[in-house]
Amino acid sequence: RMVAALAEGDVAAGLRERIALGEAIPGFGHLVYEESDPRAEALLAALARAGADRRFVVDAPALVAEATGLRANIDFALAVLSRTLALPAGSEIALFAIARSAGWLAHAFEQLDTGMLVRPRARYIGLAPGR
Repeated sequence: RMVAALAEGDVAAGLRERIALGEAIPGFGHLVYEESDPRAEALLAALARAGADRRFVVDAPALVAEATGLRANIDFALAVLSRTLALPAGSEIALFAIARSAGWLAHAFEQLDTGMLVRPRARYIGLAPGR
């Protein structure tokens, strides 16, 4: 929604206003990819090569990174892709799920083969059961 709203006016001015007001900038920052989200970088670069709106694929990520230190994440990149392709609102979620489905299937097959639950990056640090 933010990308669609910003597209109606001056993208840079809209972002600067949100930043000045201390508002969250959806699609920027990531818990796992603290430095940068390689998925977003790859998708935004591909969109730039394809001639997508520079305000979103180059200018907005640079402006937000400079002002806040936050980098574009996959959510922002998918929103830009959806806008570029004129997909229906909410398509970003479907695109994310489609992209993840290969990984989900790989985890399912691995779990079937090993009989063990796959939990990347998860570690229980609480009390042992029954305590």
